[in-house]
Amino acid sequence: MGNSVNTLVPAAQLVPAALGIAKEITSNSPDAVQSTKHGLLLSQKLNHSESLMTHIWSNFSKRVYKGDNIKEGLKAFAERRAPVWKNPAKL
Repeated sequence: MGNSVNTLVPAAQLVPAALGIAKEITSNSPDAVQSTKHGLLLSQKLNHSESLMTHIWSNFSKRVYKGDNIKEGLKAFAERRAPVWKNPAKL
């Protein structure tokens, strides 16, 4: 789909466009989506350097690189198939 948050759509197409973006987001690893959300929330209250350092050392970021979903994503890519994501354990 390739939409971004600054896409303009007519009011009549708002819900279908929002659902398309939501579908695109949820097709990604849940670990990565949660980590990205955490990083964005940090960026609203900290400066760039602080949010970056806080995020990269967070449990959200560590889970992305040490969890099962990264292994599944790499394996699925190598096998040219869609990944089957698992819900991550709660932090």
